[in-house]
Amino acid sequence: MRKWRWIFISLSKAVASLIPSKYFVPETRLRSPYNGSSDSKVVLFNCFCHSFDEVADQISKAIKCNITIARNLTNIAHNTGQVKVCEGSEDYCEAVAEVLGNIGLAVKVTH
Repeated sequence: MRKWRWIFISLSKAVASLIPSKYFVPETRLRSPYNGSSDSKVVLFNCFCHSFDEVADQISKAIKCNITIARNLTNIAHNTGQVKVCEGSEDYCEAVAEVLGNIGLAVKVTH
């Protein structure tokens, strides 16, 4: 598999300041539970074939987070075109990508 490097679009300080800090997830909660490495990332791309709720529910299942966090990630993907859903070991990221892909979401695992 060819390895891709992506430039991730991040929220600007102005936009980030509009979201209450209680909704931000510490980076350590998005890492793989299997080890502390972060050699892979899962990027979810925006699409118009799934509803907002479908995407949020699938993110919640994939990374085992609450629906508020999943909705925030879905909103970022909707507004910027893509979002980094998680990072961690290659096996963990492949498992997350598989769950997201089960309903046909466009995802990419980068190494």
